[in-house]
Amino acid sequence: MTLIFPRPGERAGDFVKRNVEGHLVEAMGTDFIKGLHDGTLPHHLYLQYIRDMYIIVTGFCGGLGRMIGKFDAVTDARLLINLYRQGTEEIGHNNLWRAMLTHHGIDHAKLYDEYRAYRASFSMADWSYMSEWVGRKSNIWCPEYVSHRGLSEVTYPQAILPHPILALAYHMEKTSDGNDPWIYFSCQTAIETCLVELVSYGLPNYIKANPQLFNDPVTTAWWREHTKTQSGQKGSDEERHVRVSWALLNRNAKASEPMHEAIRITLKLFVTVMMWSDRAQLYENEKWYAEDPNGVLAA
Repeated sequence: MTLIFPRPGERAGDFVKRNVEGHLVEAMGTDFIKGLHDGTLPHHLYLQYIRDMYIIVTGFCGGLGRMIGKFDAVTDARLLINLYRQGTEEIGHNNLWRAMLTHHGIDHAKLYDEYRAYRASFSMADWSYMSEWVGRKSNIWCPEYVSHRGLSEVTYPQAILPHPILALAYHMEKTSDGNDPWIYFSCQTAIETCLVELVSYGLPNYIKANPQLFNDPVTTAWWREHTKTQSGQKGSDEERHVRVSWALLNRNAKASEPMHEAIRITLKLFVTVMMWSDRAQLYENEKWYAEDPNGVLAA
């Protein structure tokens, strides 16, 4: 993967788009995305992915909340209106994801509570220490990192979620707590831009090929809201959301070296989550399934 550095005077939104383009090829080359695109991804890998990503999806709301708190309600009123609107959309999308999990018998409330308890069991200093390896190695990504067997237990002791998910969640939280809110917003926008492209590429075929997995509108609602529409049609919610984010970044921030580093780690971790999903049999994932109402786990 060629590193993508800021150009002199480049606006932040344009920089995010260039970074996403650079990582999309890598993401689409994973067996996970290929399996979605050709409709052959095993059901249990799909279900594990939507379960594991719940922490990242819901984390966007928390990150936006921390970001909003860094602006002035008077001098930044116009900007805050846009950010509040985006926060409202994120809450709506979170509800769609929860409905999808519930339909598949995944206990999202238990998962969230257990994640919060695990998160609170370590200080931010502990999380920084445990995740330091991830940040230092993010530019070379040793193959051992995406193998559960090759990952040191000291990284995340008794981890309740795959290590790349925990690393990405920590990275996003740490970035949102930083002094520059636009660095966090660039990272979130990078993930959202990547998701729209990958969902549009992989999910329509997978949905058609697996009707037993998508036998209710709630199972496709989140994906529909994040799929690109054909030229000339009204864009999906997330398409509009991403375009607004690019515009906000271009209007308010220039690309910088700290932003470059944060986006690079964000997208590399995001791709690594998919690489991990290729190896999901290495991770015990049954504990958060309340039941299997549609019999999809056996498929």
